[in-house]
This record gives sequence, C-alpha cells and structure tokens, in this order.
Amino acid sequence: MKAIFPVSLLVLILSTNSGAQQLLSGCSDPRLLASHVRKLQATRWSEISSDKLLRLWPTNLEPVCVDEKSSRTVVSRRRVIDGELQCGEAFNFDVTNDSGGHEREQLHSISFHYTAATRKQVVSMSRALLESFGLPAVDLERAGEKDQQQFQRMDRATDLSTVIDLRFQHRGKMWSLFLSVGQDRIHTE
Repeated sequence: MKAIFPVSLLVLILSTNSGAQQLLSGCSDPRLLASHVRKLQATRWSEISSDKLLRLWPTNLEPVCVDEKSSRTVVSRRRVIDGELQCGEAFNFDVTNDSGGHEREQLHSISFHYTAATRKQVVSMSRALLESFGLPAVDLERAGEKDQQQFQRMDRATDLSTVIDLRFQHRGKMWSLFLSVGQDRIHTE
C-alpha cells in the first residue's frame, strides 16, 4: 500500500528544508530576530538598558569599548570569517546621569549585518526586520528596489522619530545586508 501525501504538505516540507539550508552557518534565522525585534518594539526604547537587552535578546552579546561616560555598545558577532563580520547585531545606548548621580542607559540605535548567498535572501531578511520595526506595507514593498534606501517615521503620539537606513552590497559570491535603525525625540520649536 502506497502512502499518499497531500501536495501542499510535500511543498511545505521541501520549502522548510530548503530554507534551513540557505542560512549560513552562524547566522540566526531572520524570523527569530524579527520576533525579538517585535518584543523590543513593545517596550519604549528609553526603558531598555544593556542589562535588560541581555535578558531579551536570543544571542550572546558582549560589550565593545566606547566612551563609557556617554555611550555604550553591545554586539553579537555570530559569523566572522577571516576577521570580517558576516552576521551580527550592534545595540547602541546613550548613557546619562540623573540629578542623584545615578547612571541611566537607554537604547538609541540598532544595526544588523546579515550575509547570504543571494540578493533575494538579504532582501527577504530586510523585509522581515523592517516589518518587525513597524514599517508600513507600502515601504516594505519598496525595500530592496535600490542598493541604498532610507525610511523615516514620525510618531507625534510618542514624540519619536525613527530613521531606518538600508544598504545591500555584493561582495565576492555573497550579498550583505546592512540595516540601521535609530530613534530620537522629535525636537519641536
């Protein structure tokens, strides 16, 4: 007796297996990163310190030497080949002191570097991340049209401006995505 599989199940199995093979060793699944970005987005960035981020983020993070009095950076270097970072994230924090002299950190910007075999893969990764940052559908459709793009959102309700810089680069046989997202208070006069 032959086992008959529905075609849709077979397509799902094949697409899942081929998707898993497309990730470079050491690079996180874009869907995992996007789900954690959504968690970060659910919290005000001003309330996210490096300690809180260490508890929220799915990969190991380590501090980088910067001006510890005014800024701090933590990074995840998951895939490094011949000294070159191919997959990882960087989180930048502003450091201030309140009137009592207590130090306070707040997330200021996030950068992603992701490498894949094809441009289509890095564009797909960018769209997953951009969607998790709340970029509107009309802008998501445009992501990847050019090698360099910028998107900006103003949120009057929270007084925040979000700037997203997106860059694709072909390097040898690979494609790289550089995605940087920064948030600042809107300065009104």
